[in-house]
Amino acid sequence: MIQGNPSFPPAHYPNSRVALGDIRDGTGATLMIGERSHNLADAAWSGVFGSHATSARLCTKKDGPVYSCVGLMFLVMGRTGPSSDILDGSLPAEGTPDGRGIGADGFASGHPGGCQFLLGDGLVRFLKETVTPPVFRALATRAGGEIIGGDEY
Repeated sequence: MIQGNPSFPPAHYPNSRVALGDIRDGTGATLMIGERSHNLADAAWSGVFGSHATSARLCTKKDGPVYSCVGLMFLVMGRTGPSSDILDGSLPAEGTPDGRGIGADGFASGHPGGCQFLLGDGLVRFLKETVTPPVFRALATRAGGEIIGGDEY
């Protein structure tokens, strides 16, 4: 059972400067880095930002489970909540790692059933695609006050 506010604040965001001491939900329960599959959409360790960054789009591969386009910022940043193009109604409102309805800004892997994530304490953990969307979002916050049981992810 999740308690607290799973909405904010995230561990990472554009131009963030979050220190380890700012992770008050516990480093072992906070996602830092997650897998992104090139099979779903292009992704990079460093972004391609320039004068066209606000208008350029990143889209999922045409043969993927859904077709989705988001801003270039998502070459680097992923989302644990709804895809940024959810407003057009083409994607489900909730996403999970490697789930069937994730968009270009979702976490995906080349192996079935979920994705690998690095937690704030340095542990790498496989999150199953069956993790509930509220738990997945809560793991991405650093000080939302959520209490998440170890058996929930």
